[in-house]
Amino acid sequence: MNQQTFGLAVRNSHDQSARKLPAALLWVALLALLCGGCTATGVRINLAPLVDYELDRTQDSVRFNLFGPILAYEEVGDTSLFALRPLFSVYDNPTEERSAVHGIYPLVRHSKTRQDENFTILPLYNGQTYTDATGKRDSDYMLFPFIWYGDGDEPEDKYFAFFPLGGSIHGKLGLDEFNFVLFPAYVDTRYKDRKRIHVCWPFCAVTSEPDAKSDEERVQTRYWPFYGHYEKPGKFETSFVLWPFYTAGRTDLDTDNPSEGFSFFPFYAEKASAHSSNHLYLVLFQFGQDDRTDYKSAAFPWPFIVFESSDSHFLDRAWPFWNHSKRGDTETHGVAFPFVWWQEQNNDAWTKGSVWVLPLFWTHDKRFKDSNRHESMTKVWPLLGTWHDADGSERTEALSLFWFEDPEGFDRDWSPLWQLYTARTHPEAGERTDFLWGFVRLHRDSTQSFTDITPLFGYNSDAEGEGYTLLQGLFGIRSSAKETTVRLLWWIEI
Repeated sequence: MNQQTFGLAVRNSHDQSARKLPAALLWVALLALLCGGCTATGVRINLAPLVDYELDRTQDSVRFNLFGPILAYEEVGDTSLFALRPLFSVYDNPTEERSAVHGIYPLVRHSKTRQDENFTILPLYNGQTYTDATGKRDSDYMLFPFIWYGDGDEPEDKYFAFFPLGGSIHGKLGLDEFNFVLFPAYVDTRYKDRKRIHVCWPFCAVTSEPDAKSDEERVQTRYWPFYGHYEKPGKFETSFVLWPFYTAGRTDLDTDNPSEGFSFFPFYAEKASAHSSNHLYLVLFQFGQDDRTDYKSAAFPWPFIVFESSDSHFLDRAWPFWNHSKRGDTETHGVAFPFVWWQEQNNDAWTKGSVWVLPLFWTHDKRFKDSNRHESMTKVWPLLGTWHDADGSERTEALSLFWFEDPEGFDRDWSPLWQLYTARTHPEAGERTDFLWGFVRLHRDSTQSFTDITPLFGYNSDAEGEGYTLLQGLFGIRSSAKETTVRLLWWIEI
């Protein structure tokens, strides 16, 4: 099944699910008669964590959950999400032309945007298609590690390889071309104008590329680890004998400060120019200087005790006990590094402060100089995470198990399963707090507010009035400017 067929199947499946949704909502409507509340702004049915349904007309949204976050459907505007966590999820945003299908994320992933389509089955298969602004298509497929296949509208987009027997791979591995026969017996590669042939990769290699100073092609050889020499006239040259024991080279030949150096590993190495020098003894002891930038460095032994200074940066390190450095607009301190450290960044646009006490705590705070906007994040791992965005929105979650952020993957497919508490605030959408997947819920926005403690107590207030319920409507009272209504045994109104 190719990617286009897979994407069509996904969309058809999603459309079929959407057609079945109204039938499922008939059952929700029956539950609403007993357990829900209907107002001018929408419908709420809260038997969380068993059943939870919410229609909000003011936000143009629908949310439906069964068994907490396990089976979930959410629609906000024209964006929808269906999830059977953690097995399966379907996300669709037609306005932005973005969709995604996940199966036990990240094992199976299919995503599509205006220009990209990607389908991955870890660790075996990956297929991706890119379409540029002119409509030209470039596709790459891999059945790791055996089959590599490319297709597209340009000749260089087409390739095929069956590893390790032979073939050609284009645009991968940091190379324009990678060709091989009975790998590693024979390999030839190309990057821009540089071509390289390997026999018994990586031991024997011949490199050729045009000489900028003549019409001839330079050819250089390498017999690793015995001998090798490579140069680019006017830029650099490097050689080795019995690598890594002896190496030598010259660099920066096209600048006003060319340098040359050599190394007898592990005893001694040096690199020097007219303005700078660097010496390394027994790999562990290093001393360097550069009189153009007032640079000085010393390490004894490297990399544990290091001191560096110049007119643009400094570093004082006694690892792991202490670390203090500044480079550009960033200053860093560390105690028992990398477990405890803090950092300040200050540039023309913003300032940012960060603190890490790993693995239990870290926080970042970024403040913009052109306004009162700021962004912040605090994690007390694995218990709690809080975020404040530049638009004024805030969110808090507990538990918060992931030490990284992946909003369209792990955060969407996995995190709701253990988020016992969530709180979200948005300048337009209002405030919402959930405990135990809706067992306790508080919501407030510009049109309404409600509180649910399922199944004991419920409170709702909107433009028409306010009301209270006990035991999911066994007893309820609703008051407005015109009248007060009492309901008994779910049906009887007084």
